[in-house]
Parts: sequence; structure tokens; C-alpha cells
Amino acid sequence: MNRLHAPASVEPAVIGFSAKVGLAGLARRLHGQAPDYLAPPELAFWQAVPSAKRRLEYAGGRLAAKLAVHALRRWQGQAPRPLAELPVLPLPGGEPRVRLPDGSEYALSLSHAAGLACAASFLPAWRLGIDLISQGRAPPHDEAWCHSTESRYSVSDRAISWAVKEATVKTLGKGMGPVFREIRCWRDAQHRWVSLPTQLMDLRKRFRYTLFQSSPYFICIASVQMETI
Repeated sequence: MNRLHAPASVEPAVIGFSAKVGLAGLARRLHGQAPDYLAPPELAFWQAVPSAKRRLEYAGGRLAAKLAVHALRRWQGQAPRPLAELPVLPLPGGEPRVRLPDGSEYALSLSHAAGLACAASFLPAWRLGIDLISQGRAPPHDEAWCHSTESRYSVSDRAISWAVKEATVKTLGKGMGPVFREIRCWRDAQHRWVSLPTQLMDLRKRFRYTLFQSSPYFICIASVQMETI
């Protein structure tokens, strides 16, 4: 479990928590049974998924999300609730969210890669985007998705670039498309830099990026205050 802090440019504060779940271990735990931590609407969705692989990814993503929300609520001093009472349901735009009867609300970002699911839960005053990618994966680098300079990167740097870009567009709520391609990620000997598209350049200094190496994965989390986007 990782605690996520606000950038140094604002008053230091915890804004959320991230969690990850190994899918192989989860599969052994479930033994093909329905996860007991799913709320009824989640369970109905899980049962309707035809692919066993996709059901496991869904179950892992929901477990990671609920663990992250549980940790954030614990930090807030809230009374613990069973995970089945923390329903992760999509907003009309598709963004996952936990909304409780007492008015508590927790925003979420989820990601999957081979064998692992991860999620970040955060306070709605912020936006976070999380992306998980295998370190040895060579993402597509055609002109439909990537900046022209990225084609010469190593496989590892291309993987990091992809994770950073996807975390950024999740934070912006832009989805895959022209903005994704126009984000340029590169590094020098000591630092990694992100260059947003021209129309978003004024946001560049307001973003914070955290990169975890959890072999054989990279996990990138991007964050920005809602009022700045």
C-alpha cells in the first residue's frame, strides 16, 4: 500500500492511497468462486463477463480499488466497512467511483497488466491517473499514438513513456487520442520530463509524477488538483 501526497507547491497533505493485487494469488484464493467482496451490482457485472481472464482482471481491479479506499478511509478516521459495502461503480462518463450512503465519495483510477491489477483512490478535489505496464513490453510506436521522437527509445524507456502518457490522459479525462500522441516524455541523465500539448502547457508545472518499479512492472501515478484543470 502506498500513501500519495500532494505536491510540495501546495500545503503537504495525503490525497490518496494506491494498492496492487497479484492475479495468480487471487485466482488460487477464489478457486473459481464468485468474489465475496463484490457488491450486488459488481457481482452482476462479473457474472456477465464471458472470459475467465477478464473476470479475474475485474475481480483483481475491484479488490485493489477497495483496498485503496479502505486505506484512505482509515487515514480519515472513518469506521471500517466490509469491502462488499464499498461498491466501485462507474459514473456516466465511465470513471470509477465509490459513493456511500453517508455522502462519502472516493475517486479512483485502475490499471491492469499481465498478472497484476492496481488502483489509486483519492479525494475528489484531486485527479489521479494510474497506469501499469510490463518493463519488457514494447508499446506500439506508430504515428497514431506516439510522438515522432519516441521511436528511438529503448524498450524500457518506451514502456515508461507509455505509462506516463496514459497516466496523464487519465488524469486529464481525455482518453486515448490526439492528446495522448502529443504528450512527449523524455529524460536526461538525472531526470524524466513530460511535455504536454501546447494547449495544455500551462498545466505542466502543476502535475506531479510518481514512478514505481515493482519488477517486472512500472507503475506511474500522475496527479493534479481539480481546480487547475
